[in-house]
Amino acid sequence: MLLQLQDTVASIRYFLLKNLIEFPCKRISWGENLIKLFLE
Repeated sequence: MLLQLQDTVASIRYFLLKNLIEFPCKRISWGENLIKLFLE
């Protein structure tokens, strides 16, 4: 159970890191859109 949890956390970290490297521009524009949504 614990091993499975660690495995899941590792794959989530990998996924997030991969996205951070592959789509920095998309992430930045997504953050800007989110900020605009809250400011409007």
